[in-house]
Amino acid sequence: MQVFISYAREDYETARKLYDDLGQQDGIRPWMDEEDILIGQNWKTEIEQAIRDSDYFLVLFSSDSVSKEGFVQKEIRVALELIETLPPDKIFILPLLLDECKPKYKELENIHWGKLYPCYEDGLKRLLRSLPKGKTRLRSEPRKLSEGDVDAMLAKFNFFDSGVHESGNFKNDFRDNGDGTVSDRVTGLMWQKSGSEDRIYLRDRQAYIEELNQEKFAGYDDWRLPTIEELASLLENEERNGDLYIDPVFGKEQRWCWSADERDSGSAWDVYFNPGLVDWGNVVHYIYVRAVRS
Repeated sequence: MQVFISYAREDYETARKLYDDLGQQDGIRPWMDEEDILIGQNWKTEIEQAIRDSDYFLVLFSSDSVSKEGFVQKEIRVALELIETLPPDKIFILPLLLDECKPKYKELENIHWGKLYPCYEDGLKRLLRSLPKGKTRLRSEPRKLSEGDVDAMLAKFNFFDSGVHESGNFKNDFRDNGDGTVSDRVTGLMWQKSGSEDRIYLRDRQAYIEELNQEKFAGYDDWRLPTIEELASLLENEERNGDLYIDPVFGKEQRWCWSADERDSGSAWDVYFNPGLVDWGNVVHYIYVRAVRS
């Protein structure tokens, strides 16, 4: 569950403390620009994408920042646009007051505001009541990713990678559904237990998915290629399935699987379950596909 933290520079210290405290909660992944944007990335693009990818938008207001002009106003506008597309009972924007200021947003008049004063700890407890512990949400929409993006993803979710993140130890909770699929109670994803019988070229990976959906594999017609976030969540931090870094509930044949994410126009990211790392392949590679559905 991703929580975007919107704040003015005057309130950075409180925002940073909130980032740390939320990050210690199971199932909550806070996001703030100073911590999660990589050097060289387009910060405007990354901020707007992070808002759209988040489950909650937490915005801080203080007497110093309430009338401040800046990008924080843009962030609030993006959040207000998103809330128009959500069910009326869906909690998304979480406004928090840091002192006795009076922000003026007509769109937020009917939303109950929280307070981190006069006692920060009491305010945090009330905030956590609006952030129920739930599944770890992983991105499902394909993107083009650099090596830096992938390294940041591994660190953010604590995914194992034998090359760049050996300390990773993401905990899944798998269930064999008995119909050729495996469900993960942590991410809410359903996987093919095995996958494609044969290895597949980059250009043919989507055709395999379309065939699965036409056949309604396991009774479903909404199978898709996993993003590299989703696929990397399957990596174990030790060999557990023969010589594969994947839970033994899965088949052994699919040692190397394509993701939906591109590295560039001629290559895509994949996971190599032996020796347990995120890799990439191009048009001459032919590897397996393990489909997923939300």
